[in-house]
Amino acid sequence: MQRRPFSVLVASSLLIRSSSAFLQPPQRTIMSDRHRPFTELFASSSSSDTKVHRILCYGDSLTAGTSSPMWELFPYAPHLERALTTGDTALKCVARHRGMPGWLASNMVDAADDPTVGLRAAIQGITNPSLCCVIILAGTNDLGYAASGNDNPAATVLEPIKALHEMAWKEGVPKTIAIAIPPSGYQSRVADASFLAMAINQELEAFCQESNGKALFCKFPFEYEPAGDNCAPDGLHFSPKGYQVLGEYLKEPVLQVLKDL
Repeated sequence: MQRRPFSVLVASSLLIRSSSAFLQPPQRTIMSDRHRPFTELFASSSSSDTKVHRILCYGDSLTAGTSSPMWELFPYAPHLERALTTGDTALKCVARHRGMPGWLASNMVDAADDPTVGLRAAIQGITNPSLCCVIILAGTNDLGYAASGNDNPAATVLEPIKALHEMAWKEGVPKTIAIAIPPSGYQSRVADASFLAMAINQELEAFCQESNGKALFCKFPFEYEPAGDNCAPDGLHFSPKGYQVLGEYLKEPVLQVLKDL
């Protein structure tokens, strides 16, 4: 039997869920806000306070916070914001997100100027103050497609991810963070997918190291465990706890980025 790409296998789970969510805390929402203009994204933070650090988390369903089989969304961005604004650091930070379930990294590049989902549109629409950092988590949906009849699948996935970072820099965002493609149930079953993800992550790390300090690579904070606390039953997404772990883990990388600004 011909193997179907993983993105096709999970499409029904991905696409029936909301395409994106921009939250104020608390941590979860039931409905998406995909069509909310980017100019309203940071409406709750004072536009006159130029000292506030504005952070955009951008990606696919792992940024939206999909956690099958639940309908609620559990994005990591509110956990990141809470970690940055409480405790010993207590910085003035606002972290928001936009995630598009089922999207490939190349889809994100193609839609860069879309007023509701595009990264370039987001950067241009968020001002006074502008974004200081964009966190990008992409490539998970690409693995199944890239591995099919492709002489260089790693480049097929990597190049659009790199393009998203370069787009952010060109539009004036001083720092970006690249989150590694996380492990998954698919990778645990299909060795080629696991090797491909490893190769992409290695090249993505090298790209960040060669960026003259503009990008920081972050290894993923936990492994895939079928019955683990951090993973959803579908083998692709994270549990609510997993999204919390990811958001809190990103505190230190963000602090490292902010200290250079």
